Amino acid sequence: MPYKIYTYTNPYELNRTSFWPEIKNLPHFCVARTLVNGLVDVMRNSIGGLICPLDELVKHKEIYGTWEGNVSRRIEQHSYLTTLFHAAKEKSTDPRKEEFFGALHKNQSEFLDSIRLFIELGIPASSLYPDLALKEQKAFIRVLRKIQTENDRVFRFPSAPSKDDLKKAIDALADKELDDYKEQMSKAGHSIDERHLHWLNKVIQTTKTSPLKGIVVHGVHQFSPVQIRLITEIEKLGLTVYFLFNYQSKYSEIYDTWMNIYGNFDA
Repeated sequence: MPYKIYTYTNPYELNRTSFWPEIKNLPHFCVARTLVNGLVDVMRNSIGGLICPLDELVKHKEIYGTWEGNVSRRIEQHSYLTTLFHAAKEKSTDPRKEEFFGALHKNQSEFLDSIRLFIELGIPASSLYPDLALKEQKAFIRVLRKIQTENDRVFRFPSAPSKDDLKKAIDALADKELDDYKEQMSKAGHSIDERHLHWLNKVIQTTKTSPLKGIVVHGVHQFSPVQIRLITEIEKLGLTVYFLFNYQSKYSEIYDTWMNIYGNFDA
């Protein structure tokens, strides 16, 4: 069963749930650092494996680091569009080309965001219909088709990570949690908490010595396209993805959004 959904009513007693022994030693990825810190404060010694924000896995160099959060790559992509728009403007015989290309230039960041979104979601330009499109939409389709046809390096989305890539990234993130803690304490002028240090070293050992059988995703109520892509690829590797979030049945209406989101997974 590739996807599992577990919910809990009391975040202060998460480690007392019936399912906790099943997942405690797996790598845990949270919606934000705030949740990581909260869980560690409440039940540090009950957490056996790595725990860190989900985006740190997504942006790791072994995963999608050449795309997500990569400022240099985005600048390259922006420059690519600038060159493309300039060349198209030079060839255009449209009497209103100054107005049209001026609008494209003004909204170039949004145009780039849209191109990246279609690439992240794996939507081919061939699925779009330029005959029914507005002028601006036709320009978008032409650019997307050119990028996808030429398989341009600047816009090439990273290959799906292998199980070894994923394991290497997770092991490295466990080391990073320890390094970041030491650096944080040093900058703040605080002494190292030996109990916390001991726990972090245990986490590193458990993470590195345990076979990778799955991951746990905590508290995500809105997935980015790249997060969805990674989770899908992890499931394809035969690993179990556990989704974990707080749920109060007596306030079910409040959680409708959560149920709609997680209802899209075969879980």
